Amino acid sequence: MRRFGWVLIAVGALVGGCAQPATSPGAGSPDLGPPTGTMAVRGQWTACADVEPSPLTKVGAEELGLPRLGDDFTPVAAVVCTTALEKRPDGSEVLMATEGRAEDIAALLAALRLPDEPPTTGACRADLPGIDWVALVDADNRWGRPGTPGDPCGKIRVEVRDAVAALRLTEVSRRPLREVVSSDAAASGCSQQWADMVWVETTLNPDRVWATTPGSPLAGGDEVRLCVYQVPATERGSGKPAGTFESGSLLTAAQWTPIAGALRAAKKAPTCSTPAERFALLRRVDDTQGEIYVELTGCRRIMIMPIDGRPFLGLADTALVALLDSAT
Repeated sequence: MRRFGWVLIAVGALVGGCAQPATSPGAGSPDLGPPTGTMAVRGQWTACADVEPSPLTKVGAEELGLPRLGDDFTPVAAVVCTTALEKRPDGSEVLMATEGRAEDIAALLAALRLPDEPPTTGACRADLPGIDWVALVDADNRWGRPGTPGDPCGKIRVEVRDAVAALRLTEVSRRPLREVVSSDAAASGCSQQWADMVWVETTLNPDRVWATTPGSPLAGGDEVRLCVYQVPATERGSGKPAGTFESGSLLTAAQWTPIAGALRAAKKAPTCSTPAERFALLRRVDDTQGEIYVELTGCRRIMIMPIDGRPFLGLADTALVALLDSAT
């Protein structure tokens, strides 16, 4: 199981490098200083599902801006809400939300009570390491979410990150959030989602100079994978329309030969701006020789993207669309 903190699920891994010190609210922020007051104590703890933020919307190490643990609250346990990609026997992957509970929390409490470190005047890495969503619970089952001290770069102190990671958690519950990869997509070797790059390239690069002929699409390939995607209405016409997996297969030589012939015979595409509801992606199984996109509806354009050289923008005829629809 691959476990991710909330920050990583929301925004992915940030690129490393050097930058000026971060100015997160709280630690390391010379203008705002540390948060005032003490941690808010709430009513009875119920479950992560009742209080946690969505892992798809939470961004940043917001714990730095929360009030700190006070002396008037005595925690006896920590509840950790986290997410992980869980792979099933059929190859599918599901994003699972898990609630865990730990009672050996002395190291965590000691780390949370550390002060902010003075902000540095030097360079800091441009990452923002976070922690899982943590709540502290007392003997009366009241709970609160503590703020964390910061390091010289305005990030959560490493002692807190290490203490959270070291908690010995007993799993209380788990629930699926969404399917990331379906079993059908996994079996076909296709990605669950793929962008309609014909729309992207023709919209964002209207002045691109296209090749005058299609060349030899995916030349030398023994096996070609066909993936077909549906584009939801909410995505059509957007900057980078995300298609969702519909079907996929490895093409036999008998299937690929007429498809390759139709691609080589394609004429240049006329100007068109109708978003596709479905599109096909063709790639060699070794992922060499580039990619081919075919809009199965809308403008029905072909885009052949070789590894080297100019891409070709052509028009898919009815026969090619039928061949692709019948191949999966």
